Amino acid sequence: MILTEVQERVRDQRCVSLADLSGHFEVEPEALRAMLERLVRKGRVRRLARPGACGGCRACPDEALDFYAWADDPAACAAPACSGSGGLSRRPG
Repeated sequence: MILTEVQERVRDQRCVSLADLSGHFEVEPEALRAMLERLVRKGRVRRLARPGACGGCRACPDEALDFYAWADDPAACAAPACSGSGGLSRRPG
């Protein structure tokens, strides 16, 4: 897997969590986080703000809280929302 593949996946999905990318590419979240941050610095991807407290279940793993969106599409993704079952879902922008 190379940086271009990660970039294409974010572009195609428009909005994706680090957990989704990790599962898709079968790569540890920390390795992907470094690639994504490089894409953020290049202005191709933007990192979304982490959601605030969502009721206190604390069942979401860290990588499920990190969402990335394609930089050229400001409406790609609204703030992630807690599904109430230990996972976040993305809301279309």
